[in-house]
Amino acid sequence: MTINLLKILGKREILVDSFEDVKEMHQECLEMFKLAWEALEENDEDKAELVIGKDDKVDELEVLVRENVLTYLAAIPVGGNIPLSLVLLDTSNQLERLADHVCFIADSSMKYPCLDADKYSKMLRQQKGLALKMLENVSTAIDTCDENVAEKVVGMYERLKDEYENFIEEVDKSSDLPMHRAIGLILVSRNLLRIGKKSKSIMEFCLKPYPEAG
Repeated sequence: MTINLLKILGKREILVDSFEDVKEMHQECLEMFKLAWEALEENDEDKAELVIGKDDKVDELEVLVRENVLTYLAAIPVGGNIPLSLVLLDTSNQLERLADHVCFIADSSMKYPCLDADKYSKMLRQQKGLALKMLENVSTAIDTCDENVAEKVVGMYERLKDEYENFIEEVDKSSDLPMHRAIGLILVSRNLLRIGKKSKSIMEFCLKPYPEAG
């Protein structure tokens, strides 16, 4: 493949475009998450299928970011921002994986419906609220380069992890949960934790090891 380096050399438009693609990926992931949870709450197979269908868009954007950033790095523009390039690559990769975990929740809503009004559902909804807040704050931190927000998201992960461990312990020691429902509860909780971990990882990219990316 021939690349016209003269159009890239000394220019950063390609990074600006990639940054916009990353922001679009985040928005897609956020919409998928909310829709997947609605599917779980409402036992709505159509909404679950919509979530799984939207994953293709996230995959396409991740490929686009990777191709554009690697093209930029191959050109090594004068004054090029290599740290920012690495942040964009890492962030797009984490968002693509995050979307996969959202899809697993949507899939669980069809195979293992598990929510009702008991204590397990209450605990799971609390985990969802925390994971969602972390993902929402990712956008704020990226848009404003706000280190305080990034550190807040990183700190929230410890709360989510504690809630996950307490929840798994409660489910494990229960004697009244049908096996099929227990599986659903654990699967959803595990994927909420992984969504939170991906959000935390993205914020760590903003804080370290590339703080000079800007």
